[in-house]
Amino acid sequence: AKVNYTSKWLNAASITADSATYLRILKMPFVKQGEAVGVSKPNKPPRPKSPPPKTPYPISPDKYGEASNQIKQLNGHRLHDLGYDGKGMLVAVLDGGFTNVDIMPFFDSLRATGRLLKGRDFVMNDEYPYEASSHGSQVLSTMAANLPGLMIGTAPGASYVCVKTEETSSELRIEEDNWVVGAEFADSLGADIINSSLGYTTFDDKRMNYNYKDMNGNTTRVTRGADIAASKGILVVNSAGNSGTGAWKFIGAPADGDSVLAVGAVDAIRRKAYFS
Repeated sequence: AKVNYTSKWLNAASITADSATYLRILKMPFVKQGEAVGVSKPNKPPRPKSPPPKTPYPISPDKYGEASNQIKQLNGHRLHDLGYDGKGMLVAVLDGGFTNVDIMPFFDSLRATGRLLKGRDFVMNDEYPYEASSHGSQVLSTMAANLPGLMIGTAPGASYVCVKTEETSSELRIEEDNWVVGAEFADSLGADIINSSLGYTTFDDKRMNYNYKDMNGNTTRVTRGADIAASKGILVVNSAGNSGTGAWKFIGAPADGDSVLAVGAVDAIRRKAYFS
């Protein structure tokens, strides 16, 4: 069997093996249980060779630009006025990819001051997470963007590390394993906060599907891992879920953790967002 990752927190290993080998492993005296988590076969996208072309954007008289409404809903601008901009904090962002974060001008100040730490890709098992999806880039921008008149995030003074744990072309339980080892990696760096806009409920392989009763804070591996991260002193912030209009409707894992700060969404006039 090939060992993909090991988790100290869960005393577990994520492996790749054929069925016969897997059954033999289950009979080993030190193995308590096993579970099929699926095999993801992501394609490695080519790395961009140059920054994306600059598009002329209108400069706003409000220094927060496109982020003005959202930061003022939270009174984040008042904290900035008092000098609290995230300085001295390390935020680990767990997501499905961070396309162009290493070259995009919105994050120039992060790179220039050494506040963008070397990231990890637990899907491809390398140190280049700046690919595969722009979702992580967008999430990061709400915190770390720093182009006055265009967009300033909520914590432009913090340090960040991008951790790719989500395989965007499929949905399998192996992504929970990736999340847990990603959180352990964040802990090893001394992260103060984990920001995760991810959730697990149903999967491509229907045999892996959870039921709503599984959202009890103790069932899924990703939730157990998130609660352990919180016990280490990390503030774990996770999206409550984007299934408000779908068949699932409710929160997902790890938002169900009793030590996880689960965050729903509102629109520009503070109404619950339709998808939340």
